[in-house]
Amino acid sequence: MLRPVLCVVAVSSLLFSVAGGAPAATISYRPALIPPGGPPVPVPLAIEPLVPTTADTIFFTAPLDGATYENDCFAAVALRGWPVLNIDEGARLIDISFDGFSPGVCPDTWDPVVGAFGDFGKLSAGIWTFQNSHSGSLDFTVVPEPSSLILLASGVIALLAYGWRRSTQTVPTTANTAATIVEYGSQP
Repeated sequence: MLRPVLCVVAVSSLLFSVAGGAPAATISYRPALIPPGGPPVPVPLAIEPLVPTTADTIFFTAPLDGATYENDCFAAVALRGWPVLNIDEGARLIDISFDGFSPGVCPDTWDPVVGAFGDFGKLSAGIWTFQNSHSGSLDFTVVPEPSSLILLASGVIALLAYGWRRSTQTVPTTANTAATIVEYGSQP
């Protein structure tokens, strides 16, 4: 079940304050990048870093409906609200939706927007899906933070070493010399 995270509205962006250890998130409409004399640069569905750890904040961009709007207010009218991130930790799903609040009158200012951007995190390890209804989905894997991997690896090494013993013995060789043989094997 998707659940919107508790949010506080701040003009055109939403800042999520999260209780109970759920991931924090921010999202807003993304300003359009328009080269001189050209069309707006499309916004990809993307995350950074590409392979996040459980300690990372994940930054994202997401296309919406492919249109460029005069400003964020016109986008909110056309898309029926401000963008909202829904984070379902059980299903490992992050979804962009709209809050349903559409402003009545918009200022006539040119500050074009296209898509959404923001951040979310810290997520639990595993395979997650980031999606929105306008651009499909993106699966990504969150890995344990490096210090967790080191502790895990050292724990495995300690467990393997616990059940093993080291023994040495001296055996005669040719030319009246001796050699030491080191054996590793399981404890009796």
